[in-house]
Amino acid sequence: MFTHYARPHTEILTLPDRTVARQHKDKYLQAEIDLSHVNFLLLANDLSRVARPVVDRCRVIQMQRPTAYEIVAIAKKEIDRRKLEPDLLTVLERAAHKGQIRSLRKLHKALDAASGSRTRRLLH
Repeated sequence: MFTHYARPHTEILTLPDRTVARQHKDKYLQAEIDLSHVNFLLLANDLSRVARPVVDRCRVIQMQRPTAYEIVAIAKKEIDRRKLEPDLLTVLERAAHKGQIRSLRKLHKALDAASGSRTRRLLH
């Protein structure tokens, strides 16, 4: 367990080194485990907030924000998969091209809201 003085990245720093990872002492299991065959995938929204030594030990692949056209294509597939009203695509397409939906997270929130309103009972 991390104390309030410990930094999470200090634990991560040793793991990519296979010789160290082979004899990793896990604090939670209180046992030595072999992590030398584990591939680590680290995700960050803002690379400037990741400790430089961690970044130096990683292969950095930067992903671009999806375009409005890509968001619309994903929306169409999700509307079909979720069996939502096809008219919803027009609304989402307009929002994507206006810049109101710029991320997949916002798209899925909109789709979830549409799914929820479809299943919600009307109160009289």
